[in-house]
Amino acid sequence: ISMLGTINGGVLTVSRIPFAMAEAGQLPSWLATLHPRYRTPVPAIVFSGVIVLLMSLTSTYVYLLTISTIARLLVFAVTCVAVPVLRRRPTAPPALLRLPGGWTAPAAALALIGWLLASTSWTETRDVLLVTVAGLAVLGAARWRRPTAR
Repeated sequence: ISMLGTINGGVLTVSRIPFAMAEAGQLPSWLATLHPRYRTPVPAIVFSGVIVLLMSLTSTYVYLLTISTIARLLVFAVTCVAVPVLRRRPTAPPALLRLPGGWTAPAAALALIGWLLASTSWTETRDVLLVTVAGLAVLGAARWRRPTAR
C-alpha cells in the first residue's frame, strides 16, 4: 500500500522537480520548456521517465524500496534539524503550531532516524549519499555559473 502511494505521488511530482530546478537556473533551461498547448513540462517528464525506467530495469524492488526509504529519512532529518534553527531566527514569523515539549520532538525524531539509518545496508546508504553529493555538486555549479544580482 505504501509503495502504491509512493508510485502515485511520484508519477505526479517526479517530473516537476527537474522542471522547477530548471526554472531556478539549477538545471539546463531546456527542462523548463512547456508544451505550447497543454502547458506541461514535456522534456522534464521524458527526462524523469527515462531515469525512473533505467532504475527500474537495473535494480531490484528491495533495493529501490530501501533507497526510497533512506532518501525520505534524510529529508525528514533535515526537516528536524531545520525546526529549531528556523525558530531561533529573529525574523521568523510566530509558529502557527507549537507542540508540547519544544525541541524534544525533533530531537527524538532525529534519534529514531539515526537508529533506522544505522540498521540499513551500507551499500544503499552509500548510493544515496553519492547521489546527494552529486546533486549538491550540480547545485553548486549552477550557483557558481549564475551571475550575481547587484
